[in-house]
Amino acid sequence: MGLSQQATEAFVEGKKDQAKLYYQRGLTALEPMDPMNDDLHEQFQALIAALEAPPPKAATPPKKAATPPKKTSKQ
Repeated sequence: MGLSQQATEAFVEGKKDQAKLYYQRGLTALEPMDPMNDDLHEQFQALIAALEAPPPKAATPPKKAATPPKKTSKQ
C-alpha cells in the first residue's frame, strides 16, 4: 500500500512516469500471484494502462450550420 500512496503522490505532482514505476514495483511486490491480492493486482494493472494511454484530444466546438440568405420581398 505504501507504493500505491507514493504513486498517487507522484501523479498529483504531475510525475506520471514516476507514478507508473511505483505501480509496476507494486505489481512485482505482489508476486508470486496470490488470489488474496487479485483485486489489488488488477487495480495496479488498470492504473498503469491509464498512465500509458495517450491524453484525450481536446473537443472541438461544433461548426455552425450555414444559414440561408434572408429573402426580401420586392415591393
